[in-house]
Amino acid sequence: MKKSSLLWAAIVLSVSSSLTYADDGFRGSVSPIPSEISKNMIGHTWHAGCPLPLDRMSYLTVTYWGFDHKPHDGHLIVLDLFAGEVLQIFHDLYQIKFPIEKMVLPDKYASQKNDWSSIDWKSSEDNNTSAFLCREDDQTQGQFSPHSWGIALDINPVYNPSRVAGNKVEPASGKKYFNRSLNHEGMIDEKVVAIFAKHGWKWGGYWAKDKTDYQHFQKDMDEHYMCPVLLPVIKNGD
Repeated sequence: MKKSSLLWAAIVLSVSSSLTYADDGFRGSVSPIPSEISKNMIGHTWHAGCPLPLDRMSYLTVTYWGFDHKPHDGHLIVLDLFAGEVLQIFHDLYQIKFPIEKMVLPDKYASQKNDWSSIDWKSSEDNNTSAFLCREDDQTQGQFSPHSWGIALDINPVYNPSRVAGNKVEPASGKKYFNRSLNHEGMIDEKVVAIFAKHGWKWGGYWAKDKTDYQHFQKDMDEHYMCPVLLPVIKNGD
């Protein structure tokens, strides 16, 4: 078998197997989305026409350090290709005791079919940390958000607000936290940015003033990946 084939086999194995480990009180696991959860997502956080099928996503359970200074278990859904590194990111966040107020799947905010836009708003206003949600991009109308591919995360949205189209603030209750000198609990700082950057995730806090998105981290699809199928490109037989 060629070296490239061996590499690809290893990648497939790493993203399709269940992973579990625990240390320092942290518990984390990666698995396919349970059937009951995927049923709840259809018509809310996923719908026909979304860029990827749900079987390309992984279901993560991670321990996070709460605002009450106690450990809690939360859930995220991300692209299977990056599930292992997202698990490591939250392990590292837990180790530095970075506080996260809430982490539930966005479909918990569903109230009717085809309500992905209102789900996004409700989740943000509730300061919920989340990842996958198939929806239009807040910055560029007519395009899918990176969350639709499971390659973006929003953390403590109220205390890490964003500017969206029309110079609006999301969530509205977070407007005053554009003043980063407030140093409110759960604000993203240089330690958090460094943890994500170590794995190649970019922070929206560095974006232009009219698009600043303090809550947002994303894994960019660049020349290392083939879009839209999102498979690693093996160059020169390596």
